[in-house]
Amino acid sequence: MALPKVTAPRHVLTVPSTGEEISYRPYLVKEEKVLMMAMESNNQQQIVRAIVDTIKSCTEDRVDANNITTFDLEYIFLQLRTKSVGEATTVRMKCSECEEMNDVKVDLASIEAPVVNKEKRIVKISDDISIQLKYPMVRDAMNGSTGESVTESVFDAIMFSLDKIFYNEEILEAKDHSKQELMEFIESMNSEQFEKLGQEVGKLPALSKTVEYDCVKCSHHNEKELKGLSNFFS
Repeated sequence: MALPKVTAPRHVLTVPSTGEEISYRPYLVKEEKVLMMAMESNNQQQIVRAIVDTIKSCTEDRVDANNITTFDLEYIFLQLRTKSVGEATTVRMKCSECEEMNDVKVDLASIEAPVVNKEKRIVKISDDISIQLKYPMVRDAMNGSTGESVTESVFDAIMFSLDKIFYNEEILEAKDHSKQELMEFIESMNSEQFEKLGQEVGKLPALSKTVEYDCVKCSHHNEKELKGLSNFFS
């Protein structure tokens, strides 16, 4: 007699950027094993690939996880994780007063979907150059750096947010230019222009939650915002 297979329950979530409702199941032990191995690698591309594959499996390919925004990916994975492992996680956080590491319990179920701004985001960096931004897609993250360098990750985030470049009377599509050309364009900016663009890119929707805790060593009351998927599973 063949061994039985456990039937997984199904749930429904709403994709933040589109408002589309999708059905999904929790991920299984075999999928959790792949995720854990990817997390242990500390390789950003490997982690994203494992999450993409997990989402595709758990939604029965109803979600093309390569062609959704990075914050959609984060939110969908959070829902999968909540239904698969539990609604709480423990995060290691440093006290701002004495720098003692604290184990802080975070309620994942209380994290709301990112708020999406549907308006066009245009940044004027000079009298003759303006840049229209878009939300980076997961396929962009797959083509980015490995995450080993914070600087590389910042430059990648800006590059993948470029949509259109308005130069005098011309409209240049970022998709029509190579990664090298786009990076050279970014590197040609002065510090003020780069900072202005980076601040706007930094407003990308993301999972966020403010947590409060009293340090176990000095009792100092800490308050910190966790933002982005990696913060919740550090």
